[in-house]
Amino acid sequence: MEAMHEFDLEISSFLVDLVPTPRIRQRAESILDTLREGDSGKVLGLHVRRTDLVSHLAAQGGHLPSDDALFSRVDAFLRSNPDATIFCSTDNPDSENQVLRRYPSRVAHHQKHWITDNLNDALDVKVQARLSTLEESIVDLYCLSRCDFIVGTRGSSFSVFAARWGGRPYVLA
Repeated sequence: MEAMHEFDLEISSFLVDLVPTPRIRQRAESILDTLREGDSGKVLGLHVRRTDLVSHLAAQGGHLPSDDALFSRVDAFLRSNPDATIFCSTDNPDSENQVLRRYPSRVAHHQKHWITDNLNDALDVKVQARLSTLEESIVDLYCLSRCDFIVGTRGSSFSVFAARWGGRPYVLA
């Protein structure tokens, strides 16, 4: 048990020292400032992870992430925080469009330059081709870490890392 405590201290120290570049911080803060205009209330960070996570969970016999479960958590948060806005972080354009359609007046996202030629390879856990750039992902990660609460995808370390980095409460669906 002592080794786990030491590991947690190492992770905590790492997260304190982890500082994004000015360029990434500026891009993220611009998005978050837009969401916080007019003191609209809390900002919910929503992370929808799909692509290779789906094949990874299927190969392990696990349950696939459910959009309904994610949206149920978001809807519950919005009922409790009617003035809240949403930052959407996702690894694919279909999920992003689904969130934008569902919450059109209260969601913002980091505009990505989707690499759609990688779509088939992105679905394969053995290949893990990206649909966005690494910099775009880090902007998303930093934005999530600055939100007031995070609804993340079960099985995704990205959601948990963002919450731990920002010291934010979170739930995985």
